Amino acid sequence: MKIKSLVIGDKHYKITIFDTAGHERFRTVTSSYYRGSHLVFLVYDVTNRKTFEDTKIWLLDFRTTFYNSDGCAPYITLIGNKIDMKDQRVVSQDEGEMLRKELELDAFYEVSVEKEIGVMEAFENAVSCYALREAQQRDLSSGPLKATTIALSISRNQSSSQIHTVNRSPSRCSQSCMIG
Repeated sequence: MKIKSLVIGDKHYKITIFDTAGHERFRTVTSSYYRGSHLVFLVYDVTNRKTFEDTKIWLLDFRTTFYNSDGCAPYITLIGNKIDMKDQRVVSQDEGEMLRKELELDAFYEVSVEKEIGVMEAFENAVSCYALREAQQRDLSSGPLKATTIALSISRNQSSSQIHTVNRSPSRCSQSCMIG
């Protein structure tokens, strides 16, 4: 587990990163991290088609757990990792974007964690979009939302997921974010 701080505008966000590497043995443990999350990253390996295909399973697991907890719609980002390994790539960028649309997720990025390509951009954009959504919800609701914690659960290598955009109605949410 790693803890990072990120400042967007005048607001500080505490980001807790959990890396389960998509292992099946972590499936029951990771669901405990999902509850009350506002932000989720589903990550697959562009050099491993199975991780791409398993994205749907992880997302279903997340949505089942999440929506049963508090009903808040999180900001979900699909991430394709290992783009630096061009010769070994088996999942195209177009396939990732199509999956994002199919699953009605909020965003899609391709990154290389190893080479540090696009990682901070994906994090910063997701947190910024979440912060914007939070501000819009605050304007529409009666009383301030106090979401300030973001927990990121990254399934980097084995199982991962992709995400696309969906219009959701505003709702009051719990006080943490999760990237899974």
